[in-house]
Amino acid sequence: NLLFFSQPFRQAGRRAPTEAGRRAPGSRSMLRWLGGVAWLFLALLASVEGQIKDTTVPVEAEVELCANLRAANKTVDLSCGTKWGIMNSVVVLEYWEVHEMEMFWDTDCTLPLPKGVPISSQVMTTMLEHEADMAWDGNLETRFTSNCRILLGGCSPYTVYVGKNIGSSIPLNREPVETWGQVRCVRLFQSENTTRQASSVSVVTWENQSEDSFHVIYTYSDLSGGAWHTRPAVEEALWRIWNLVPTDRPWQVAEIM
Repeated sequence: NLLFFSQPFRQAGRRAPTEAGRRAPGSRSMLRWLGGVAWLFLALLASVEGQIKDTTVPVEAEVELCANLRAANKTVDLSCGTKWGIMNSVVVLEYWEVHEMEMFWDTDCTLPLPKGVPISSQVMTTMLEHEADMAWDGNLETRFTSNCRILLGGCSPYTVYVGKNIGSSIPLNREPVETWGQVRCVRLFQSENTTRQASSVSVVTWENQSEDSFHVIYTYSDLSGGAWHTRPAVEEALWRIWNLVPTDRPWQVAEIM
């Protein structure tokens, strides 16, 4: 709101304009300029409000990988973007054990993927019952076990994975500033054995049915086992304790609170 003030102006004869009178034309120009700025701001605000998405309602969205292939006039396989999983992005010293996992379309971890079909790399040949289904059964006592051997160097980076195939289901998106449909949140419960867990994992999707056609979407680090880990992590949820002095032997921590 603008408040204007005026002062009496004598018309006795033709007196020279006062100092305030001399400034009047400039003041009017300034007011017109301010009015133009205000109008432009309101128009811009209305335009932005029209573009903001209703984040309470998820919408079907294409996977960026598949859209880019189509834009490049490349053949897009029917299975493009239907398989989603997590893959070890670091060496797992023995073999990888994933007790449970959950994947979500949104960063708030509230929009889960459809049931789909569990998928994984090769299961440990001596533990065939520890298949991909075990990572999706809601039971922390069961687990998926990858086919790696400590004598052969464990699991090399980007060699083992576990996830699900959503088939004909279409990815969803309700992020206010995002366009594509993709996994944006992962919850993971790995083995408490440090030689059977990955400290860093990548969210991947596949271009086609080939195992080697995976594309990394996100990579998350600072993971351990024996508890649920959520990525992206909640703000200020990652804490560490560092040794301030050298230790003669490996540092062992029995409990921490």
